[in-house]
Amino acid sequence: MSKPKTRSRIVKSRRHFLKTTAAAGAIGSLALSRAAHAQGSDELKVGLVGCGGRGTGAAVNALNADPNTRITALAEVFEDRLKASRDALKRREPKRAAVADDHCFVGFDAYQKLIDSGVDVVILATSPHFRPIHLKACVDAGKHVFCEKQHALDRPGLKKARAACEAASRKGLSVVSGLCWRYDTAVRETMARIHDGQIGEVVAVEEK
Repeated sequence: MSKPKTRSRIVKSRRHFLKTTAAAGAIGSLALSRAAHAQGSDELKVGLVGCGGRGTGAAVNALNADPNTRITALAEVFEDRLKASRDALKRREPKRAAVADDHCFVGFDAYQKLIDSGVDVVILATSPHFRPIHLKACVDAGKHVFCEKQHALDRPGLKKARAACEAASRKGLSVVSGLCWRYDTAVRETMARIHDGQIGEVVAVEEK
């Protein structure tokens, strides 16, 4: 999704946004730095948009990464999924993931209600159809974002996502991508050698 300079910016932002990384599921652990904390508070309020398995796992990653993180809001189109996610998170962290009833939002506009609920960071883990719209709304509202892959499903969507990331950079906001291999040292070194031509011309790629 990003040009090399954009990728470098995202990695740099991530160093401010994250304190550690630990592989867990598809994205790894979210350890959120003090740079993303609300001013005058050590508490970091995290909202989850998309309460399926991947979203719930990302919320757990955030809780594991920093003892000052709290899941304070949930948004989902389907109420049963929201309830299941809420129950699972509360069982795991009764105090830090006890989301109040008035911070559980259901419907296609639930993401906007969550953004407006006072969260510091938004985890976007819905179907990628909605990712560009949700990402733009978060950046417009001045929120830090963890954006799960894929970022969009077509070229117009990718352009919107890129524009949102560029706006986030201007605002000093962090946008962390769910493309975890971008942050893996060994993979980055391998890709650098490929781009440097050390294995010769690449004529075919096979994914396994």
